[in-house]
Amino acid sequence: MFFEEGEHILSELLGIGISSRQIQRVSEHYGSVIEKEQETYVSGKEEAPAVKLKTKDDPVYMMFDGCMLFSREDGWKEMKVGRIFNGQSCVQVQQNRKEIIESQYVCHFGGHKEFLAKWECYTEPYKHKVFIADGAKWIWNWVEDCYPDAVQILDFFHAVEKIGTFAANQYTRLLV
Repeated sequence: MFFEEGEHILSELLGIGISSRQIQRVSEHYGSVIEKEQETYVSGKEEAPAVKLKTKDDPVYMMFDGCMLFSREDGWKEMKVGRIFNGQSCVQVQQNRKEIIESQYVCHFGGHKEFLAKWECYTEPYKHKVFIADGAKWIWNWVEDCYPDAVQILDFFHAVEKIGTFAANQYTRLLV
């Protein structure tokens, strides 16, 4: 289904005639190339690429999250994604809007332990780490264990969600 939608989008928006099977082959090819490259970083054979900093004391922001995706082969399976960027990458694009223009991504189709093995080689070289994530225990347990001095921030969406739940509970209590 995903590849068929990609075929439709490429045809309608860009006028490119390509089959969903070709999209799948290209995606799987480059996915395996990236996996092999990441393995050289995880094994320590090569150093993982790092975001550029003006000074070694600049903060580096690290966001990551997970979800469940359905795969034809294995049924429901975990998907983890991490994003790393520096403060200079966040630029004003409109009066009240900023955008991150340069970042690195680390992805893993599988459990959080395997994801963290990939993720660690990207997070290690920075002095001042700022982690932004949801309330998942696996995330904050890892941050606390590996980087106890790092800044930890609950992301905006999840913070608002928690505040909304708290407010609704308080309101309901007042009615009783």
